[in-house]
Amino acid sequence: KIAWTLVYPGEVKVEWEPPYFLLDKKWVKNTGVEWESKIEKVAPVKLEWPPHGKTHKQWVNLDADDKHHELGPTVKVKVVAGKAGPVEAGKKIYLKAEYGKDNSERTPMAGAKKKGEKLEINMDPDALGGVVFDLPVGHAGGDTITVHVGSTDECKDGTVVLQTWRKLYYELMVPECMKPRLQQNEAKKWDLQETTRKWAKDRLAPVFIEYELKESHVFDNAKITNWLHDGAYLGKPAGSYYVLGDPAAYSNDPVPFGAAENRTIFVRGCDVIADANAAAAVELEVTKAETKSRGPEIYKVDPGTGNPSVSAVGWEAVIDPAANPTHPGVVAGKAKSGAFAIDAIELVTKTTFKVKLSGDAAALAGSLSKTKCPIKVSWKWRTADPYNGSASGGRQLMNLGRPVRPIACTIAHELGHSMGMTVLDKATDSTHVAKGQTSVFQCKPPEGLPYPDPVPDGDAYDGHDHTGDHCASGLTKAQKSGDHYGGLKGTCIMFGEGGDAKNPSRNAFCATCAKYLKARNLADLKTGWAARANSSLYEKGG
Repeated sequence: KIAWTLVYPGEVKVEWEPPYFLLDKKWVKNTGVEWESKIEKVAPVKLEWPPHGKTHKQWVNLDADDKHHELGPTVKVKVVAGKAGPVEAGKKIYLKAEYGKDNSERTPMAGAKKKGEKLEINMDPDALGGVVFDLPVGHAGGDTITVHVGSTDECKDGTVVLQTWRKLYYELMVPECMKPRLQQNEAKKWDLQETTRKWAKDRLAPVFIEYELKESHVFDNAKITNWLHDGAYLGKPAGSYYVLGDPAAYSNDPVPFGAAENRTIFVRGCDVIADANAAAAVELEVTKAETKSRGPEIYKVDPGTGNPSVSAVGWEAVIDPAANPTHPGVVAGKAKSGAFAIDAIELVTKTTFKVKLSGDAAALAGSLSKTKCPIKVSWKWRTADPYNGSASGGRQLMNLGRPVRPIACTIAHELGHSMGMTVLDKATDSTHVAKGQTSVFQCKPPEGLPYPDPVPDGDAYDGHDHTGDHCASGLTKAQKSGDHYGGLKGTCIMFGEGGDAKNPSRNAFCATCAKYLKARNLADLKTGWAARANSSLYEKGG
C-alpha cells in the first residue's frame, strides 16, 4: 500500500518501471480515492544483434550467410537474456517492426509489411532465455525498419533502426599502357582514379548502392597490338592508346575475368570506344606519287575486330583511250588499272591520310600530257562512331581516356542500364510508333511499381538520337516534344549522352529514376530483365 496527498485538482498517473508490469494491463480498481492493482515481474531482455541504439546497414541483395548476418533480405534479430536473467517461465519474447512511411512502393517480400505498416511477432524463449527472429526487410534499397524488442508486448527493452542497402562489384580489365589513366587503391589494386570513384560513390549513395572493385586484370600490350594507336595519331600525348569496340569488347577477352557472379560487372576499359560502320567506297583523283588529304574519323583497324579499316585498294588512269590510243596510260584500248596493297592508303591521323602510288601508277601520275595523266585511286574503309560506354549482359565497355568526373558519370549511367534502367514499356500505339518510340528493350518496372510516363508528358524515352532507353529529365516540354535529343543537356544521369565538361550536367539520378532504382531487386544483374532477352541488343552512349 502506497499513500500520498494530492493537490486539487491534481491528475493521477501511475507507471511501473521494468522489470515490473501491470498484470493483464489493467487495474483492479482505479476510481475514487483508493486504487488497487496487481503487478508482475518480468525480466528485461537484451537486443544482441543488430546492436541496440545504432542504425544498422543490411545488404539485402547479397546472399545470406550464417557468419555474416548483415547479408540478405531477412535480418536475424537476436535477443538474449538480460542482466536480471531469463524471462519468467511461460513468458514470451516480443518484437515490433515499424516499416518506414517513406519506404519503397515495391511489393513487400513474403512476411514483410508495406510502408507505414507494423509487424508484431512473439516467440517462446529457448533454454537460455533467448530467441532469434527472422525479420523480412525486403529487396529495395533505402527502406528503414525500426525494430523494438522486449519481454512484454510493449517492446521497451531494445531498439535498432535497420536501413537497406545494396552492394555491387566490378572487375576491371585494361592493358599495361593504360596504367597512367588508373590509380592503385588502398588494397594496391589498379582501380579508377580516386576522384572518379568518389564522384560515382556520391551519386550512387542516394539510391543506396555501393559499387566496389573486386579485382583488376592488367595484361601485356602484346595481347592487343592490333588495337593500339600512338598518341600522335589520336591527337593525344605521346604513348600507346587502346581503341576498342563491339563485338571485341564482349568476346575473346585477352585474359580471363574471375568466375561469373550475378552482382559483378565485367568492365573492359579502353582509351577510345568506337563502333565501325559498313565499309564505304571512296575515290580520290591524284596527280602526285604521294598526296595528303583529310577524311572522316578513321582508326587504323576496325575497333570491333582488329582487322584493317582499309580494303580493296585499286587504281585507274584517268584518260580517254579513244582520244589517246598511244598514251602510256592506255593498254589494249583501255585505261590502265591495277591493285595496290592496303598500305597505299596510309592513315596518318584519325582524320588525315596519304595516298601513295607505286609502279605504273606512280610513273603515270601527273597533269594530263603526252606521258602523264591523273590517277583515280579507289578503296573501301570503315568509318567509326565514338561514344563513351556501353552495357550488355553483365558486361560494360568503358572509355577511360576522358576527364575523371565525366568518366564517373558514364560509369553510373552504364551501371544504371545494368540495373534495368530506364523503365519503358514496349510502345505499340500509333502515336509513339510514328515517333520511333517503340522500345526494343521493354524494360519492366520493379514488382509493384507502374510504368513511368513516357515523353513528352513524362521523362522516359528511347531513341531520339540515342541507343536504348533513357531519361529526359531536365529538358523542357518543348524539347521533349521533338524527335531529336542530340546535343541537349538532360540533367539525370540516365540522359542518353554526356560530354567531357569538367563538371557533368548530368549530376544525379532524377527523382523518378531514383525511385525505380531504389525499388530494384539487385540480387541479379545478368538475368531476369526483359531488356536483356536478346543478347544482340545493347545500350551504348553514356
